[in-house]
Amino acid sequence: MRFRSLVLTAIVAATAAFALPGIASADAPTRESVRLVRDIASFASCDGFHVNATFEIVREVTTFTDATDTPVRRQVHATINGVLTHSATGYSLPSTGIRNFQFDLIARTSFSTGTNTVVRLPSGGTIHLGTGRLQFDDTTGQLVSYSGPTDDSDYQALCDALSS
Repeated sequence: MRFRSLVLTAIVAATAAFALPGIASADAPTRESVRLVRDIASFASCDGFHVNATFEIVREVTTFTDATDTPVRRQVHATINGVLTHSATGYSLPSTGIRNFQFDLIARTSFSTGTNTVVRLPSGGTIHLGTGRLQFDDTTGQLVSYSGPTDDSDYQALCDALSS
Protein backbone atom coordinates (compact mmCIF):
# COMPACT_ATOMS: atom_id res chain seq x y z
CA MET A 1 0.00 0.00 0.00
CA ARG A 2 2.84 2.42 0.91
CA PHE A 3 4.64 1.66 -2.37
CA ARG A 4 1.47 2.41 -4.37
CA SER A 5 1.06 5.73 -2.54
CA LEU A 6 4.66 6.72 -3.36
CA VAL A 7 4.21 5.80 -7.03
CA LEU A 8 0.99 7.82 -7.28
CA THR A 9 2.65 10.81 -5.62
CA ALA A 10 5.56 10.63 -8.08
CA ILE A 11 3.20 10.42 -11.08
CA VAL A 12 1.13 13.38 -9.88
CA ALA A 13 4.27 15.44 -9.27
CA ALA A 14 5.70 14.62 -12.71
CA THR A 15 2.41 15.39 -14.44
CA ALA A 16 2.03 18.68 -12.59
CA ALA A 17 5.51 19.75 -13.63
CA PHE A 18 4.63 19.31 -17.30
CA ALA A 19 1.12 20.72 -16.98
CA LEU A 20 2.11 24.03 -15.39
CA PRO A 21 2.85 26.93 -17.71
CA GLY A 22 6.52 27.58 -18.32
CA ILE A 23 8.23 30.32 -16.38
CA ALA A 24 10.40 32.66 -18.41
CA SER A 25 13.88 32.54 -17.02
CA ALA A 26 17.11 34.21 -17.87
CA ASP A 27 20.41 32.55 -18.54
CA ALA A 28 22.74 31.85 -15.67
CA PRO A 29 24.56 34.99 -14.53
CA THR A 30 27.93 35.80 -16.07
CA ARG A 31 30.94 35.95 -13.79
CA GLU A 32 34.32 37.53 -14.21
CA SER A 33 37.27 38.34 -12.00
CA VAL A 34 39.09 41.66 -12.38
CA ARG A 35 42.41 42.48 -10.70
CA LEU A 36 43.77 45.99 -10.52
CA VAL A 37 46.17 48.20 -8.61
CA ARG A 38 45.02 51.64 -7.50
CA ASP A 39 47.54 54.28 -6.37
CA ILE A 40 46.10 57.30 -4.56
CA ALA A 41 48.47 60.17 -3.84
CA SER A 42 47.20 62.19 -0.88
CA PHE A 43 44.70 59.56 0.29
CA ALA A 44 44.56 61.67 3.48
CA SER A 45 46.15 64.94 4.59
CA CYS A 46 47.90 65.10 7.93
CA ASP A 47 49.72 67.93 9.68
CA GLY A 48 53.01 68.17 7.77
CA PHE A 49 52.57 65.20 5.43
CA HIS A 50 50.21 63.29 3.18
CA VAL A 51 49.18 59.66 3.33
CA ASN A 52 49.77 57.90 0.03
CA ALA A 53 47.92 54.66 -0.62
CA THR A 54 48.36 51.66 -2.89
CA PHE A 55 45.55 49.12 -3.09
CA GLU A 56 45.52 45.73 -4.80
CA ILE A 57 41.89 45.00 -5.60
CA VAL A 58 40.22 41.80 -6.75
CA ARG A 59 36.68 42.33 -8.01
CA GLU A 60 34.38 39.35 -8.52
CA VAL A 61 31.69 40.67 -10.90
CA THR A 62 28.37 38.84 -11.38
CA THR A 63 25.90 40.16 -13.97
CA PHE A 64 22.28 39.00 -14.08
CA THR A 65 20.15 39.23 -17.24
CA ASP A 66 16.45 39.02 -18.02
CA ALA A 67 14.75 36.65 -20.47
CA THR A 68 15.88 38.83 -23.41
CA ASP A 69 19.52 38.66 -22.26
CA THR A 70 19.51 42.32 -21.19
CA PRO A 71 21.69 42.96 -18.12
CA VAL A 72 19.42 44.01 -15.23
CA ARG A 73 21.56 43.71 -12.11
CA ARG A 74 25.24 43.53 -11.25
CA GLN A 75 26.93 42.54 -8.01
CA VAL A 76 30.59 43.23 -7.31
CA HIS A 77 32.46 41.68 -4.39
CA ALA A 78 35.77 43.50 -3.87
CA THR A 79 38.68 42.28 -1.76
CA ILE A 80 41.10 45.11 -1.05
CA ASN A 81 44.66 44.76 0.28
CA GLY A 82 46.62 47.96 0.67
CA VAL A 83 49.50 49.90 2.11
CA LEU A 84 49.16 53.41 3.57
CA THR A 85 52.44 55.34 3.55
CA HIS A 86 53.71 58.50 5.31
CA SER A 87 54.84 60.70 2.37
CA ALA A 88 57.88 62.14 4.17
CA THR A 89 59.28 59.17 6.13
CA GLY A 90 58.11 56.20 4.05
CA TYR A 91 56.72 54.49 7.17
CA SER A 92 53.73 52.38 6.20
CA LEU A 93 50.89 50.33 7.62
CA PRO A 94 48.95 47.52 5.92
CA SER A 95 45.22 47.73 5.31
CA THR A 96 42.48 45.37 4.21
CA GLY A 97 38.91 45.76 3.09
CA ILE A 98 35.87 43.96 1.76
CA ARG A 99 33.19 45.87 -0.10
CA ASN A 100 30.02 44.65 -1.84
CA PHE A 101 28.39 46.73 -4.57
CA GLN A 102 24.83 46.34 -5.85
CA PHE A 103 23.86 47.93 -9.18
CA ASP A 104 20.26 48.04 -10.43
CA LEU A 105 20.91 48.55 -14.14
CA ILE A 106 17.25 49.29 -14.92
CA ALA A 107 16.58 51.88 -12.18
CA ARG A 108 20.19 53.16 -12.45
CA THR A 109 20.76 53.07 -8.70
CA SER A 110 23.61 51.60 -6.72
CA PHE A 111 24.95 51.25 -3.23
CA SER A 112 27.77 49.47 -1.49
CA THR A 113 28.35 48.08 1.97
CA GLY A 114 31.42 46.85 3.79
CA THR A 115 34.80 48.07 4.91
CA ASN A 116 36.89 50.13 2.52
CA THR A 117 40.02 50.41 4.61
CA VAL A 118 40.77 48.64 7.88
CA VAL A 119 44.23 49.58 9.17
CA ARG A 120 45.84 47.14 11.60
CA LEU A 121 47.92 49.01 14.14
CA PRO A 122 51.17 47.66 15.59
CA SER A 123 49.60 48.18 19.04
CA GLY A 124 46.88 45.65 18.15
CA GLY A 125 44.04 48.06 17.48
CA THR A 126 42.34 48.93 14.20
CA ILE A 127 41.19 52.04 12.38
CA HIS A 128 38.14 51.77 10.11
CA LEU A 129 37.87 54.23 7.20
CA GLY A 130 34.91 54.29 4.81
CA THR A 131 33.07 51.54 6.67
CA GLY A 132 29.32 51.32 6.22
CA ARG A 133 26.78 51.91 3.46
CA LEU A 134 27.53 54.30 0.61
CA GLN A 135 24.98 55.35 -2.03
CA PHE A 136 25.99 56.92 -5.32
CA ASP A 137 24.39 59.01 -8.05
CA ASP A 138 24.87 56.72 -11.05
CA THR A 139 24.80 59.60 -13.53
CA THR A 140 27.67 61.52 -11.87
CA GLY A 141 29.38 58.87 -9.74
CA GLN A 142 29.18 61.22 -6.74
CA LEU A 143 28.56 59.95 -3.22
CA VAL A 144 25.08 61.11 -2.17
CA SER A 145 24.57 59.25 1.11
CA TYR A 146 26.80 57.68 3.71
CA SER A 147 25.85 55.70 6.80
CA GLY A 148 28.75 54.51 8.88
CA PRO A 149 30.99 55.09 11.84
CA THR A 150 33.89 56.93 10.13
CA ASP A 151 34.53 60.48 11.30
CA ASP A 152 37.46 62.92 11.36
CA SER A 153 38.92 61.35 14.50
CA ASP A 154 39.51 58.13 12.53
CA TYR A 155 41.67 60.01 10.03
CA GLN A 156 43.51 61.74 12.88
CA ALA A 157 44.19 58.29 14.38
CA LEU A 158 45.71 57.25 11.03
CA CYS A 159 47.91 60.36 11.00
CA ASP A 160 49.02 59.65 14.58
CA ALA A 161 49.77 55.99 13.79
CA LEU A 162 51.91 56.88 10.78
CA SER A 163 53.76 59.55 12.78
CA SER A 164 54.94 57.18 15.51
